[in-house]
Amino acid sequence: MSIAGSEIVVCALGGNALVLPNRARSGALDPSAQREAVLRAAAALARLTRDRRLVVTHGSGQQVGALADEGGRPLAVLDAEVAGMVGAVIAEKLANRCPDREVVAVLTHVVVAQDDPAFAVPTKPIGSRHDRRLVASPEPQAIVELHALRLRVDAAALLEHSRGTTVAAGARQL
Repeated sequence: MSIAGSEIVVCALGGNALVLPNRARSGALDPSAQREAVLRAAAALARLTRDRRLVVTHGSGQQVGALADEGGRPLAVLDAEVAGMVGAVIAEKLANRCPDREVVAVLTHVVVAQDDPAFAVPTKPIGSRHDRRLVASPEPQAIVELHALRLRVDAAALLEHSRGTTVAAGARQL
C-alpha cells in the first residue's frame, strides 16, 4: 500500500508521558531521562506508521515549568525552547524506529485572540506534579504554519508537531 493519501493518525502525547515517573522533578529537563521516556513512546508510535501517515504533538507543562522556575524569560520563549528540545528528541527516536520514512519536526506559532478570557483566569498547570502553577491557556484561533504542516503530511512524512510560541492577535506579549 502506498503511504501517500493513506489514513492520517494524530497522536497527542501529554507532557507527563515525556517524563519518567520516578524522576518527575529532576527529569523534566534531564536529556537522558527525556530520551528514555520518548523511546518508550516512539516504540508505540512506530507501530502506528506501518500503513498510515502520522502527526505527533506533545505537551510540555513539566518542562516549561522547570525552566520558568529559573526565571528571566517570557513564557512564549520557554514554550518554543521546550518545543524544540522535545520535538528533536521525538523526531530522532521516530526516525530510528522508522528508517524508511521521512521524519520532520516542525515548530509552530499559534494565534490567539488578545481579549481571550483565559488571560484573566489562568487554568493550565505547568511544572512538576509537586510544584505547579497556573498560566493562561487561550483558545487557538489559527496555526501560522498550517500550510507547511499540510504539505509535509501530504508528502507522507511522519510529522512531529511542536507548538511553540503563542502569537496573540494585536501583538499582546505572553
